[in-house]
Amino acid sequence: METPVYYIPIGDYWHAPADTVEIVYAPFSGRYILRTAGTALPQTVMDKLQEPLREPATAATDVDELTQVDILLNYSCNFHCVYCYSAQGRNNTEVPWDTLQTFIDRVFARPVKDNTPKVQFSFSGGGEPLMSYPLLQQAIEYIERKSKECPQLAYSMAVVTNGSLLTKEKIEYLDGHKVRIVVSYEILKSYQDKERGCYNAVTDNIRLLSAMQADFGIRCNITKEAVEAMPDMVREIAENFPSIKSVTFDTILAPDLFRTPTELEKYYNAFLEMYYTAKDWAAAKGIDVACMSVELKDVLRSRGCEAKFCLTPRGTLSACSRVSSPDEALYPYFQYGNVAHIDERKIIQLMSQNTAYAARCKDCFARWNCGGGCTLFFESFPEEFHSTYCAFRRNALRKELYYDMCRRIPGLYRQIAATIRHE
Repeated sequence: METPVYYIPIGDYWHAPADTVEIVYAPFSGRYILRTAGTALPQTVMDKLQEPLREPATAATDVDELTQVDILLNYSCNFHCVYCYSAQGRNNTEVPWDTLQTFIDRVFARPVKDNTPKVQFSFSGGGEPLMSYPLLQQAIEYIERKSKECPQLAYSMAVVTNGSLLTKEKIEYLDGHKVRIVVSYEILKSYQDKERGCYNAVTDNIRLLSAMQADFGIRCNITKEAVEAMPDMVREIAENFPSIKSVTFDTILAPDLFRTPTELEKYYNAFLEMYYTAKDWAAAKGIDVACMSVELKDVLRSRGCEAKFCLTPRGTLSACSRVSSPDEALYPYFQYGNVAHIDERKIIQLMSQNTAYAARCKDCFARWNCGGGCTLFFESFPEEFHSTYCAFRRNALRKELYYDMCRRIPGLYRQIAATIRHE
């Protein structure tokens, strides 16, 4: 595979023409260097840049190679989040135990090699998993039993919850069974109550998680109304939750909340600016701030999402955990059979959609880090929004590369500013 080198213009960071300053970036070596306009890099530097030190992650070609295993226990939820991706599918359906058991059996029956990656079981999605707590316990304990029969298959477990139904007993159980607890939480009372609800109950349970020293994390979905408050959110964590040392922010994927591409662009630009402001402040307090939508440089892939082995409450399989109900318009697109009959042709077709498949990726400098982006975005938003999303991914990568250089080279901004003025 050829080792591409990209020239990423960033002169606008100094309020100069974009091509005044460039990041010379080689994704397959993970190396990058800054140069000003007209500066030729020595061949020795170019050779170093082009050393193929890494390759894109191998995309799965078979359902048994999928490592992200999502189990959606139900369609029920006690929240009404403004950006909910599964609200259309709400009902009282719960996955039957025999179906869930067969699904878990299938996971542990897959061929295991020395380099087989860890399987990540996640209870999330279609509804609030803790509303099916007895079934959740049954699934956890069955996974543990199957693991004893197949110890060569490494695995982890996590539950994604709105946090309102946690209790001391549930936390003890989940932590005792090594299930990581991920709480979706907007951190500030005004946004939690407006966008999700139950601020007091969730906040009390997060304090309980901290006091019990459970393995948990906070994931905060940032709406366009909340985007300017990201620095305040990390200050709230530092001041009122001192034991919490990491928080994950994420962009929202909600077509109904963005009327025009311009609205979406404004949101993305503000997200990038506020994210790095929050990240800087948090770092000084020993808090790690992360975002999978923004931090791309350490990921090399030919496909944005490998597709998932996701069990829906109806016993069907979906390549995307955000699309799980026949009441959702995109369900036919992502659904690939059921536990009893996997549509192998359909899942292979879904997994084959990568950067080689998408013409928009061909000359993009973020191609190998973005992997073509989120299929759900491109299927959910009208075509006129697509270029806005791609611009966001490019801006995210160039911002991250520049941010990393500034972190490693104090005074870099002033040095380049002086060079530009001199020229």
